[in-house]
Amino acid sequence: MLLPILLYNCIAEIEVRYIYLMTLINKVTNMKKSYVKTLKIYFYALAVASIIGLASCGSDSDKGEIYGQWDPIQVDKEKVVMDEAGGCDTIRLQNYDVWMLSSGTYARVNGVTEHRIGDKEGDTPLSMDGEWFSLRIPEDNLKLLIINCDPNINHDKRELFISVTVGDAFKTLSVVQ
Repeated sequence: MLLPILLYNCIAEIEVRYIYLMTLINKVTNMKKSYVKTLKIYFYALAVASIIGLASCGSDSDKGEIYGQWDPIQVDKEKVVMDEAGGCDTIRLQNYDVWMLSSGTYARVNGVTEHRIGDKEGDTPLSMDGEWFSLRIPEDNLKLLIINCDPNINHDKRELFISVTVGDAFKTLSVVQ
């Protein structure tokens, strides 16, 4: 029941803006009536297309699901175990073409959360750096996550929880060193 009211309000607002625009155009340019008529046709066509676009948002009545639900992210491995010597490992995305790092990524040392990564300067959806690790999604292979860990000279238990996202789907991957 809200949709007809919303559409009526949208149409009313569009008409008010249209009248103002046409008045302004007529005063400034003294256009011929045929041009104004053509502009009216284009304007109403644009308004109708916009309303149809707004009205098309909704739910899938056959399945009862809301549009926008994404399949869960699938990867070749969800956990990486690194040696104390450090090194490099990769995790590959299986069911999408691109993913991004999310600000939900954080690191723990000996069970104590060090900090959240992703909110500091220099972090991007394709790269994040911590005190003992770096994460990269190469621009030439957006299905790959490269994880580099520095040597663990203090022999602390290091954990990294990497939050990745594809649209509305999220997944947490882990690295233990």
